[in-house]
Amino acid sequence: MTLKDDIRRDNRKRRLTLTAQQRADAGTGIARHGLLWADAVTQGNPSTFAAYVGVAAEPPTMPLLAALHAAGTGSSFPSVNRNGV
Repeated sequence: MTLKDDIRRDNRKRRLTLTAQQRADAGTGIARHGLLWADAVTQGNPSTFAAYVGVAAEPPTMPLLAALHAAGTGSSFPSVNRNGV
């Protein structure tokens, strides 16, 4: 295993201990900070960002995606199969 694998494993374990409310709060925080960051990066110009949808114990990303959409920002999503490709 690599250090990166160890970090990912530890983060997954930690996320599993969060309550639904803590995950929802994390999603709200990600949306708030993400929208500010996106606005600073784009300086109000039309833009598209790569994104993913949080699943299972991951923090929800839908609040951020909805906020970006409402601000007129496009989103592009990767497609990953079960083999990670």
